[in-house]
Amino acid sequence: MKINNPHDLLIKSILKDKKMAIDYLQNFLPKEIADKVDFETLTLVETSYINDQLKTYFSDIIYNCRIKSDNLDIEIAILIEHKSYKDKFVVFQILHYLSSAWIQSISNNENPKLIIPILFYHGKEEWKYQEIKDFFITADDTIIQYVPNYKYIFNNLLELNDNQLWALENQFLAVNMLALKHFFDQIWLESNLVSIFSKLLNNNENLNSKLIVYIFNFVKLKSEKIDKLFKDLPNLKKSEVMNTIQLLKKKEKLRAKLKEKLKQLKKL
Repeated sequence: MKINNPHDLLIKSILKDKKMAIDYLQNFLPKEIADKVDFETLTLVETSYINDQLKTYFSDIIYNCRIKSDNLDIEIAILIEHKSYKDKFVVFQILHYLSSAWIQSISNNENPKLIIPILFYHGKEEWKYQEIKDFFITADDTIIQYVPNYKYIFNNLLELNDNQLWALENQFLAVNMLALKHFFDQIWLESNLVSIFSKLLNNNENLNSKLIVYIFNFVKLKSEKIDKLFKDLPNLKKSEVMNTIQLLKKKEKLRAKLKEKLKQLKKL
């Protein structure tokens, strides 16, 4: 069963979980920043700074946290790239996002917070980090100083080899990142299904099911192949995978029936 924007759904499910978010940020923030963040204060912010102009570019997950050194409250915004292809103008879109966030705070009579943006990209195309100043070629510092330059963190999964991701201590986070990195490669996904599902959590059916559904959005297997592939999975994990697959099949059948009924009604 095809799901609209399955990438966004999976990433949000994983990174809105506080434990997963802490492990993600500890591994993907630059060390000099991660060392300064008090992760015990990390709190999900139930809002979005995405306006109508930005929603085609990305969605956001926002966390509030405190910097240890001076008790400064900041926000970390994880921007999930929607296009899954290289967009050289993304630095202007992030600037739009930051200014929208600050203007929203000012409109609410609040002081703007410092925001660290993380651009999360898992597309097929190579994409190198750029800043706004890179678009304006001049060596004259007296001119370039008027460009509103800023830095952001670019989490480009394509730049990380699989061994780096497998090395993450949080193995469930690792397999989610790997699935996102290889979503377009059905052969890779199929050959790594057992390794991926062996890392399912022992006590979180919700997150597990999100990963299983995501993968089977791209991998199509016949029942006999599924049985053969998963015969060596631990029983609990095998049961969870098989139950989710059965639920997907039931939903697909129901969807097909509804589609057929709508067809018949249109003929009346």
